[in-house]
Amino acid sequence: NRMLSNKKRLLWIALWGVLIIGIAFQLRTAGLFRGLEDDVVFHPDEAKQVDALYNYLHGRYVWYVGNLFYDGYPLFLDHVDEWLLRPFFRLRSFMASCSGLDPLGAPSRTDLFYWSRACRVLYGMLALLLAWPAARLLGLPRSAAFLCAGMLALAPLSSVVTHSATGDAGVDLFTAFIILCAGWLARRPASWAASFCAGLFIAFAFAAKYQGLLA
Repeated sequence: NRMLSNKKRLLWIALWGVLIIGIAFQLRTAGLFRGLEDDVVFHPDEAKQVDALYNYLHGRYVWYVGNLFYDGYPLFLDHVDEWLLRPFFRLRSFMASCSGLDPLGAPSRTDLFYWSRACRVLYGMLALLLAWPAARLLGLPRSAAFLCAGMLALAPLSSVVTHSATGDAGVDLFTAFIILCAGWLARRPASWAASFCAGLFIAFAFAAKYQGLLA
């Protein structure tokens, strides 16, 4: 009876997990590339973020346009995009050359809008997956941890920010890491590693978007 009860509990946990992840993924990807086929974007900061990613992928890390609206803008999440995409593009180019095709290299600026938005979905889903362990580390019961994950899955703003290549999804992601570190500190108050990581992720959140300082 106990084994059967444990199996039922695990089944319910798995079903709730799949449901929450499925809802979150649907909300974050529905209409993800809307407007791009007509060269239309709906966020004024998206173009400068994609331009930064394009520069990073081509080894250009410092540039100025003489406008604080551009030069003072936080672009750290585009570095994260670069770290993820650069090895992928190199592997893709290598595989193309092995197949006798021309090396593909980095995509054009236009194509990077698609890649950047796809990365935002990845960051949003990672933030969601961190919600459950963060809640558990902070001492919440399993049901409350699922409630936290479910509320994040349904949060309108968290879904909206995955639909444009801005730094907002990075604030979600790095704040989730900060809360996870807070739970780690709650369990081990003397852990210097938890304190260091919390401070590092606060810096990352701030560098992704200025409202990250609220974390």
